[in-house]
Amino acid sequence: MPEITGFKAAKTYIEKSDWGKEKGLVCLFAGEGEVAASLAIQLAERLLPEGSQDFNFHKFDSETAIPSAVAEALGSTSLFPGRKVVLVKDPPFLAARTKSTLAWSDFFKLLEAGKTRRAAAFLQNTPLDPGSVAEMDDEQIKKAARLPDNADPAVIRQFVRANMDLMNRLFQARHGDWSWLESWIKACRNHPETALLVVAEKVDKRSSLFKAFKDHGIVFNLAASNRQGQREQLQALFVAHAKERGLKFSREAAALLLQKVGSDLGALKREMDKLAAMVGTMPQEVSADLVDELVVVHKTDELYELNEAIGNRDVVSALRTARHLMDQGFHPLAIFQAVTNYLLKLFVLHQALAGIGLNGRSIGSYSRFQNDLLPAIKDYWQEGCPEILRSAHPYGLYKMASKAVSFCTSGEFIDILQSLYHFDLALRSSSTPPELVLETMFLQILKGDALHG
Repeated sequence: MPEITGFKAAKTYIEKSDWGKEKGLVCLFAGEGEVAASLAIQLAERLLPEGSQDFNFHKFDSETAIPSAVAEALGSTSLFPGRKVVLVKDPPFLAARTKSTLAWSDFFKLLEAGKTRRAAAFLQNTPLDPGSVAEMDDEQIKKAARLPDNADPAVIRQFVRANMDLMNRLFQARHGDWSWLESWIKACRNHPETALLVVAEKVDKRSSLFKAFKDHGIVFNLAASNRQGQREQLQALFVAHAKERGLKFSREAAALLLQKVGSDLGALKREMDKLAAMVGTMPQEVSADLVDELVVVHKTDELYELNEAIGNRDVVSALRTARHLMDQGFHPLAIFQAVTNYLLKLFVLHQALAGIGLNGRSIGSYSRFQNDLLPAIKDYWQEGCPEILRSAHPYGLYKMASKAVSFCTSGEFIDILQSLYHFDLALRSSSTPPELVLETMFLQILKGDALHG
């Protein structure tokens, strides 16, 4: 059976093939999740009879893909005449069962970013048993998980307790009996009215199940092998999303949008939905100003490092990271917006901490913050509680609060926020090179003696 490599080749293959002749179809979309999922949906729409999407389309993800549920969907009788499609995203049965070295810093970064599902999936690849970790003490968790000395085991314990249902669903999906699936794939021609589409970001190509997909189905290899490949995927997906939503972009707006979302293809889809909702049915071109106003900068490792440097008032690291981002083609306005958002979050937490009497004092352990300080902070804001406190993960707030409490005085914070207005104007309208504007901004913000200059 064919193996199709690359987004453009896969899209062309899907659009030009005669799918009406395919019987008992099995397809594997292997590669970046959003790219693979978008193509799988396109194929599903071509396969399903018109008007049957609500009846003959069964969808599963990493939480709901339990063996018995998928088996039932594959074996059930269609409620509507015609082909039935079963789509499984992020399944556990193709992932490598390796306990390779894990960077626990990645887990804590996911928590700070509020990515609960990805953090829960990370724990599935560790030696920790979700059913036991909730009752383990700190030393037991440290030993079982082989945590580095600077990692707080209480964070893991409380995360598991708060997300036990999610952890259990992921555990059932990952450790359930999928042995029957290989036989079903090999006999897929015996199920002429059923199509199985699987989207998997990471695939163990040594497994017999992958070999079954390759021998008896169609494999779309969508993994970008280098930075150029990632850019091409992002641009192709941008064009597809824009066409689907009827959006037209100026060249500057398109460049700024792609820079702001970075390599996060899921963020591209969400931001395009946001722009489509704002533009509506008006036949207008999306401008760079509208993108700058509505689209947020999405986290990359470099932006995380930049925020860390700012929170630590580390001028050298902030300058180095900002220069690296610009060398990668990151728009100076996107960097400015990321810095502004982070400083506003620090300010909100600083004001709340000062309001409950903790100005300049240590906030202590994560357990103390979550159990005592966070409720007090929310009480301080009452009905006017900012979005940062309502939507952010407690661990992310804890890390920011640890920096905000002693970042500077309230008066200095106000000086910093006022200065951002002038730097914004300079980036948009000044003849001064943007690199110099950003460097000046970091020096003034992070060097305390410059705030009163």
